[in-house]
Amino acid sequence: MGVESGYFDEFWDVNGAAFVSLFSAVPDDSLKRILATFDSAILFASKTSPLSGNLRYTGIKHILTQPQIPNERIPIIDYRLSLIKNHLPEHLFDKTWLSPEIPYLPNLFTGDKESGLQDSKKKIFIHPGSGGAKKNWPLEKWSDLSALLKERGFQVLWILGPAEKNMAIPAGIKVIREESLMKLSLLLKDCLLFIGNDSGISHLAAAVKLPSLLLFGPSDPFVWCPTNRNTKVIYTSPKCGPCHPAAGKKFGKCDLYCMNAISVECVFETCLELLEY
Repeated sequence: MGVESGYFDEFWDVNGAAFVSLFSAVPDDSLKRILATFDSAILFASKTSPLSGNLRYTGIKHILTQPQIPNERIPIIDYRLSLIKNHLPEHLFDKTWLSPEIPYLPNLFTGDKESGLQDSKKKIFIHPGSGGAKKNWPLEKWSDLSALLKERGFQVLWILGPAEKNMAIPAGIKVIREESLMKLSLLLKDCLLFIGNDSGISHLAAAVKLPSLLLFGPSDPFVWCPTNRNTKVIYTSPKCGPCHPAAGKKFGKCDLYCMNAISVECVFETCLELLEY
């Protein structure tokens, strides 16, 4: 998406074959040739990570490092910016650049007419998954919520991506499967409300300034929630949380109380508040 929107020149997958040696004792010459044109890098890992030394071995001289998880309770956006704030011009730290306006590119997809969803004012998108199963609200509750919203006349669609590949979707649910984040961002712009868990798609919805309702449980919304004013969070504040992600924290048996305690009625009523019904 960063390339399609013009923010990056290229994108490389570090899980690809060309980057295998970056994680070995000594990077090979082919990787050195790939990275030879760069003199700086940002690495989200500890200073002692072997990745830092391997990047230097390839010829990159200036490497900024930061652990993936903050040691203090701080919004993740502020934490990430703290890494580079002394290395970029001050005017770049107006946070509006973190929520860019996604351009309307009509040639990317034909969407609504083919799916029979002509009225964008009635569309609500639900993303029932995330990068971790413990962060997901139960499927049966998503299904019950969908039914209540449909009774109010809304068109409810579930967004499913690679993380939800094996998710058992209840019968009667309209599904959108879209792996392109750029195309998905365009679909989100043409929508009334987004509802989801703590996930990357939730941050994408916030980036296109879509009113959003996010359900948090294991993770701390103060740290991981988008900072948009039109984003609302439901969080049960469990005594055992937050536990995800939490460096060095030992886990016992988990009954997922933090997510199970969120009621369908509470989510539905909050949706209506956001929709001003």
